[in-house]
Amino acid sequence: MKKILNLVIALIFPIILYAQCGWMDQHVLDLANNTATPEFKAFFKNAPTSHYESYKVLFTNAKNSRKNIDELTIISENLDIIKVGEYKGYLKIKKNNPDLFDVIKTKFSDADERTEFIADLFSKEKIKIPPISSLGLISATKNLSKITETHLDAWKALKKYPNLRKGFSKLDGFSHVLTRFDNLDQNLKNEFLKALNTTEYRRASQTNKSGPSGAVSNSDLLINNIENFKNIDKGDDIIDNWLELRRYADDVNAQFSFKDIKALSNGTTDVESVVLSYGLRDYNLAELLGKFNYRQCEISARATGRVADNTFARLNQKLSDRAFGKKFKHIEEAYETMINGKLKSIGDYSSSKLFFQTLKSIGFNVFESHHVLVVELFKCKGFRKWYEQVGNAILDINGETSLLNVIMLEKFQSAKGVHASHAKYNEALIKVINSRWSVHIKQGEAYAIEEIGKDILKIRSGVKKLLVEKSVIGTGKGTPNWTRVKVNDLINENILRGML
Repeated sequence: MKKILNLVIALIFPIILYAQCGWMDQHVLDLANNTATPEFKAFFKNAPTSHYESYKVLFTNAKNSRKNIDELTIISENLDIIKVGEYKGYLKIKKNNPDLFDVIKTKFSDADERTEFIADLFSKEKIKIPPISSLGLISATKNLSKITETHLDAWKALKKYPNLRKGFSKLDGFSHVLTRFDNLDQNLKNEFLKALNTTEYRRASQTNKSGPSGAVSNSDLLINNIENFKNIDKGDDIIDNWLELRRYADDVNAQFSFKDIKALSNGTTDVESVVLSYGLRDYNLAELLGKFNYRQCEISARATGRVADNTFARLNQKLSDRAFGKKFKHIEEAYETMINGKLKSIGDYSSSKLFFQTLKSIGFNVFESHHVLVVELFKCKGFRKWYEQVGNAILDINGETSLLNVIMLEKFQSAKGVHASHAKYNEALIKVINSRWSVHIKQGEAYAIEEIGKDILKIRSGVKKLLVEKSVIGTGKGTPNWTRVKVNDLINENILRGML
């Protein structure tokens, strides 16, 4: 038993000893080994303590490199600033950008800050929010030769925000705005950095009417586009335009959108158009129109909630609606339907509301009032300028006095009906109006307003006709199973352009 115990002690003791001072034992073995090079032996002949410390660093962190004279020399010469864990970064910097190596030593006098910088420099960590990855400044060694003192200053400016400072592309992008950033007061600096670091924000919607409105996609957030700052000619414009959008921070989320800041910086839009693009009908669109002094537009935008009552009232007046064509002398003859074995229409009932309620009782869905030209068109610069100066006297947008811009449509529900959310319908109208305005405005604003007005009225007439023919009458008229086209599938840009 005693022999077994001695054997165990003989086996374990060297392991414990190696764990306590293994690098020293290995150093002795490396020097005594026949494969030791003359350079390696000479490095330690009458060597200062720093040479041995450099061997310890490599033995501890990269045993296979412990005999590399170049690495031993660099570590030994810079032992006062190289901490365990930093040495690999310093070696790569020394080889690829010697000038930067010296700048780092002077720029970061604080050892902890320098350690943090080197860690970020070679970070390959994933940023979880937002879900993007940073490959580190040295994902490609060629980036090391591009790093300048400005990048180090950018890192210092972003120091409090780890998500922003990791990766060459981010520091390179932020360097593009650094001069303008440095001229901000401290409060604005803090606000800008918070905007850059924003990954979540309150979104107002039709059901959540609180806070600033506007959805900014994850890919469009500033935090995911810092590297793209350098693609904008003047870096100062980025912060200047952010400052402009920040003025509306309580109303809209535009200050977080790189797409909008880029468009402003490139001169393809203006602050007014950007802010109004985030406005929500029945929430803050009217208020925003008022902020930009579009009083007539604001009044009409505030009155959209009355459109249903207006439409019923106009129908009760039995006004003519030419959109229904010569076949219908009056609107009362529209929506003809078999009810209890007899062909009935609006004119057979004491009120239009009662007629549509009767339709619902025999199998139809509820009928809703629809704007032919949607209120969202106030987001179009050409439309709102025309409406403000001329159009408010021509286009009765909410059915206050006519049926020009309103029509009753069956709600889409349970696989039938036509009226539901119609984002594609809105988008097609907005794109065509914006496109036409961009052409007309080249001839001056007065000319543009006159011409865009002609376009708007032609489009209103054409779309109303399509709604009647395809979404009200359709085929198989007279039963709850009419074959009709959903509003959202009714038009596209080509169809609208064909009306002009």
